[in-house]
Amino acid sequence: MGKVLSTKNLEHATLEFYNNYVIAIVKEDVVVGRTEVNSYIKACTNFFCGTTFVYISLRKNAYNVNPVIYSGEMRKLKNLAGMAIVCHQPSKINTAKYERNFVNFPYEIFTSLDDALEWSAELTKE
Repeated sequence: MGKVLSTKNLEHATLEFYNNYVIAIVKEDVVVGRTEVNSYIKACTNFFCGTTFVYISLRKNAYNVNPVIYSGEMRKLKNLAGMAIVCHQPSKINTAKYERNFVNFPYEIFTSLDDALEWSAELTKE
C-alpha cells in the first residue's frame, strides 16, 4: 500500500486518497444513497482531476447501499477504472454480489485489501 496523500472526513465516511485509488470506509448504520455518493464523487473529482483511479470500499462496518446509484450516480465518474469491494463476512459478500447486478464498470469482490490493491494497480497501469 502506498502513502496516504490526502484524507477526507465526511459525515458518513472517511476517504483516503492514494496515487491511483481511494479507500472508502463508510460509518456504521449509514444508508448510502444519492446524497452520500455525490459527496464521494465530488471529493474524487477534486482529488483525481481526470486521472484514472479505482474506488475501494473497505467494508468494515454494517451499512446499506442503494444499488441503483451504481448505474446512475457512479456513471458521472468518467475516470473511474473500477470498484473493489473488500469484505470478510459471508453476508457482506452476498450483498456485494447482489450489488454487482447494477454495475456497468469493472467490479470485483475481495476478502483481502492486498488483493484489491493488486487488482487496482492492473486497472490503472499505463
